[in-house]
Amino acid sequence: MVLINKTIQHKDIKETLVKKIVQFVLEKENFNQKKSIKVVVNFIDDKLMSELNAKYKKRIGTTDILSFNFDEQEGAVYFLGELYLSVNMIEQNAIELHHSFEKELVVLLIHGTLHLLGYEHNNGKVKRDKMQAKEKEYLSSISNLIMKESLC
Repeated sequence: MVLINKTIQHKDIKETLVKKIVQFVLEKENFNQKKSIKVVVNFIDDKLMSELNAKYKKRIGTTDILSFNFDEQEGAVYFLGELYLSVNMIEQNAIELHHSFEKELVVLLIHGTLHLLGYEHNNGKVKRDKMQAKEKEYLSSISNLIMKESLC
């Protein structure tokens, strides 16, 4: 189950897409077959993101995404963790990278979900390369899936 909280609204945040992306990565990683999984996705502004970044990551300023892995059993549900996405940074990244808000959102959801599953990119080249390969593979697969669905 993917729960979505929006403290900031944006016309291009489609809840069904958000849920599909997170579930897609969990399926590809064979994680969702083990148990009932809960992931919370939070859409926030830069002010709150800066506060979270300072408090939990000891970094100054905003960032596009933060992931918090909980690995907790809540009754019959396994709470994997939470993703926090800055809507402002998604917009800014999309402009800088010359692609859509939706594509940037998909990229960040893949990235964050992989972090929840234990992938890292700051602890050596091998780990970074492995995570980047997964991101590229899943982005390609998801892009094909989205294109097929939009044609139906």
